Amino acid sequence: MSRVMEIKKARRMILIITLIVSLIFGGSIVWGGYQYTWVKVTGTVTDSSSIGDFKTNRYRNTVYYSYTVDGHEYSGSYTDSNELSRQTYSKNSSIDVYYSPLLTNLSTIRPGQVLGMLVQWFCCVFPFLAIINGIMYLPKPKNTPPPTSGYVYKAEDNRMERKD
Repeated sequence: MSRVMEIKKARRMILIITLIVSLIFGGSIVWGGYQYTWVKVTGTVTDSSSIGDFKTNRYRNTVYYSYTVDGHEYSGSYTDSNELSRQTYSKNSSIDVYYSPLLTNLSTIRPGQVLGMLVQWFCCVFPFLAIINGIMYLPKPKNTPPPTSGYVYKAEDNRMERKD
């Protein structure tokens, strides 16, 4: 495979990766925004746990809950593994639950939580990919020989010739 074909293949691959990452982040941001349209009901805490990591001073807080929609009972859980404080809920206490109006079994206690995290990632990853794409598609200088030793560039023929 020639060098030109390898460069074209690399450019195409970087463009495809950029598009895939953009679609993933864009879809996740839309999903986070969609969660703000979910319906709020009062649920009941069925269980709660908090596990601490003393090295990082972070906590993994998990709450299990149940809620009722149109006479049908559903259950769900929410885990936040990057909390700065231990947060536990007492069993049988009330909690606000947000569920999808289209799929009532989809629920959360923190709507849009994914949105903030993804915006941070999007602000870091997307510019990096844009810079890489920009570098890959910079115009190449015309009539500039590649750096080689033992060859002389003949501009009138646009070819390399061995030194004698």
